[in-house]
Amino acid sequence: MFVASSLPVFAAPDSLQAGARLADCASALRIGPVHCAPFGAADAPGYATTGPERALPAGAAAFEAQVDDYLQQYGKPPREAVRALLDPSDINIERYLLKQQQMLAVVAYVAERMGRLQSTLALAQTPVGPDPARDLPSFMQMRLTLVTQPDDPRAGAALQALRELALQQASVQAGVQWVQPPEAAELRAAIARVPVPLVVYATAAGGAADPEPPFVRIEDLRNGRTMELDAQGLGRDRLRAAVLALRRAATTALAAPAADSATGAQP
Repeated sequence: MFVASSLPVFAAPDSLQAGARLADCASALRIGPVHCAPFGAADAPGYATTGPERALPAGAAAFEAQVDDYLQQYGKPPREAVRALLDPSDINIERYLLKQQQMLAVVAYVAERMGRLQSTLALAQTPVGPDPARDLPSFMQMRLTLVTQPDDPRAGAALQALRELALQQASVQAGVQWVQPPEAAELRAAIARVPVPLVVYATAAGGAADPEPPFVRIEDLRNGRTMELDAQGLGRDRLRAAVLALRRAATTALAAPAADSATGAQP
């Protein structure tokens, strides 16, 4: 049975170590005692202190060499796994287990930090507007689609409005649909230019009743109603108001027969 020890772990210089290499060498995920030179020392492997912003690590070339080595070994089992399979002794199995624990610790740390940074970035880039929680019921089961030619400058305002609204209302389905797909060589770059959290829907032929692109199609999936808006100069507030109006119209139409029925039942 493997038991964790507080003794220092002596790893090969080229081995992947768990934990983030912070400037002050303080990492809760790094295994064993860590001794680092004072931050800012001339021979310290930390970050340079010159310039208004934190510069790249002094050992950037060595780090890039580690990146190249990691990419060459990507997808292959670690050496500890091969040793354990070829010689399944307790010591080799313990080293393989330790390697797995280190890798899981790194993956968990990166995933947690990505979630926090993504939330912070989304909040920082979302302009202040009406309270999203108040309008949440009206945006549920709503799909907003910008129908346009790839990189049409006339659709720029609508694209930004659609993104801002999608960041405010996580329940809404928002994306872009191209009238004509880009060439195969340009497809990847065109998809990359669509800002998150918008998605790219499959390209489909336009209907005879569709307006001239670019336009935004608002679909109330709950009530089966649709509205189209001219995308040129379309702002977030106008787009939001259109979504609320479409849902309000459907709610009013559904409530009208019930009111008529109740009135007719009176003596």
